[in-house]
Amino acid sequence: MLKINVAKTSALVLLAFRSVFMGPRVFQDLYSLSRKTRSRALWLRAMAVGVLNQFRYPRRMPTFHQCQRCTACCRWPGMVKLTADEVASIASFLEITVERFTAEFTDLRSDRKGLNLREKQNGECIFLEGGDCAIQSHKPQQCRDFPNLWRRPDMAGHCQATPVELDLEEYLDRVSAATGRPKSTLKGLI
Repeated sequence: MLKINVAKTSALVLLAFRSVFMGPRVFQDLYSLSRKTRSRALWLRAMAVGVLNQFRYPRRMPTFHQCQRCTACCRWPGMVKLTADEVASIASFLEITVERFTAEFTDLRSDRKGLNLREKQNGECIFLEGGDCAIQSHKPQQCRDFPNLWRRPDMAGHCQATPVELDLEEYLDRVSAATGRPKSTLKGLI
């Protein structure tokens, strides 16, 4: 006599039904569940959903944002966090001591766990001079990561970076060059 696990069967039916209306994530759910339950029917369903999703949800090309040096990011209010290495690098670039740099150009973060760059009275970065960054070649990682590794919904309304669709390899090359991060570390960030 065939034993039927009602709870497991209900879950499988619900997941299969949802897969018709949901996206690529459901394919992964169906596939992993079919492996756990050793259900050939569910595996076939997962494969069918996977094929359909390739047409329904085409893979988007990554979009690289080419900075136009509009300095909008330098005018946004907010903290630019600094690491100890960045403090030393910028101080050396400015040819001053770390102590002097810390006293003149940084504030203690509100969480008291480090330093951030001081802002001007109007909210601009202290190193923004006209339309240029005075420490461009030594700017903090947080600044170098903008706009490609930031996730800000309001970015499009302020930043004038030009979006360029690229294949994944070219995207990783350009983001690596723009941010100074090794390509191997970028895959976890995008």
